[in-house]
Amino acid sequence: MLKAANSDPRHSKSPRQVSIHVAHPIIDRAATRACEAAIAEPLRCAAMRSMSWPAFLKNYPQGHLVVAVAVDVGADEIGSRRLRGLRDLLHRVIGRMASSNGNFALTVSRAAGFPEILCGFEVQADADALVVLGNARPTERYPGFATQRVFDLDTATEAALGAGLLSDGDIDER
Repeated sequence: MLKAANSDPRHSKSPRQVSIHVAHPIIDRAATRACEAAIAEPLRCAAMRSMSWPAFLKNYPQGHLVVAVAVDVGADEIGSRRLRGLRDLLHRVIGRMASSNGNFALTVSRAAGFPEILCGFEVQADADALVVLGNARPTERYPGFATQRVFDLDTATEAALGAGLLSDGDIDER
């Protein structure tokens, strides 16, 4: 029997005290304590963690930037379903890369006069992984970042990234 209790109502889904009662003579106290400690320990995710763009800029002012230019989306379609779909696709691709414990953030920008999806990374290796997937090239348009690269997110690239999600990361580079 597993029993969890929490005295803080703000954290009702994350118990602070866990106790395990096993009605079996073979399992000793040490094993019971080890199980309780493992359950009480918060899960550590190896995947990158998403954060808001303002929080990312505040915490990582020298982060690594990869910009996806949405070439098939018009300048007047900033809040469109199509652009949100592209942002969500990039979010899923980046979230699945899971190469480190770094943070990342995404935002949509029209400061350049056309829609862009800015992808900020804490760790350069994570940015480099997206650079490879998008075949990005260096740029100097975004001051303040340690590295900055840009790629065109057209229909073909979108299809390749989506196919990579469906095939568990294997992207056909034809």
